[in-house]
Amino acid sequence: MAKMKIPKFKSYKEEAAWWDTHDVTEIEGLEVTKGETFIRPKKQIVSIRLERQFVDLLKYIAQEKGLGHTTLVRLWVIEKLKEHSQADR
Repeated sequence: MAKMKIPKFKSYKEEAAWWDTHDVTEIEGLEVTKGETFIRPKKQIVSIRLERQFVDLLKYIAQEKGLGHTTLVRLWVIEKLKEHSQADR
């Protein structure tokens, strides 16, 4: 079977639905070998304080995307950090 590339997604919900029906072994450039162990990178907790109205809005947006609100915040922070690091180059 020919390997496929990961498509561009319009939303996190669309991406999640796609991954529900696909496996990493189907993706070009991704290989899973026997005996390899995935080591999850260590993460550090960062606390932020937000006004209640922003937390409520965050939860609403996250629900629309099919995500938890803390996951959405993490994705947004990572996205902005990547943009910033690319702008510095």
